Amino acid sequence: MKKYRLKQWYPSLGGDFKNGEKIIFWGERGCYVKNFGDDISLRKTEVENNPDFWELIEEQEPLFITEDGVEVFTGHSFIIVGDDFIKHKLTAFNLPYTQDFKKFKHESNADRYIWQNKRVFSYEDMMKAKHSILITNEDIEKSAKERIEEKYNVKLEDLK
Repeated sequence: MKKYRLKQWYPSLGGDFKNGEKIIFWGERGCYVKNFGDDISLRKTEVENNPDFWELIEEQEPLFITEDGVEVFTGHSFIIVGDDFIKHKLTAFNLPYTQDFKKFKHESNADRYIWQNKRVFSYEDMMKAKHSILITNEDIEKSAKERIEEKYNVKLEDLK
């Protein structure tokens, strides 16, 4: 992420830019104007190739990198998943982020993490399903079926 300050307005710039106004490039094409709070369409090359008009203020490091490999900067949204396996959407600020949460940029990756790691069956569920020393796939499927039928008060055979 790069921050620039407008040193001098020029005719092809357009808009209501004022000298000293700051912009932040999130990606390659667009930028966010802090004073307006609006997305505008300025090309990064237009700013970088005009040092007479734009001054580089700082190039920032990401606050953190999510589990799905995306760099997150101040102002970016992301999703955290805690020990309770509940998703929360947050906006990143320049604060320390605890390692107790898994952080994701894409909701589908957060959902996959929850599905793969959340404990679904209780001890009681396993004891009901257990009819031998080994618990088979059929036992787990039977317990899952009973749990779904009990939770939604339906018979799965009726839905076919």
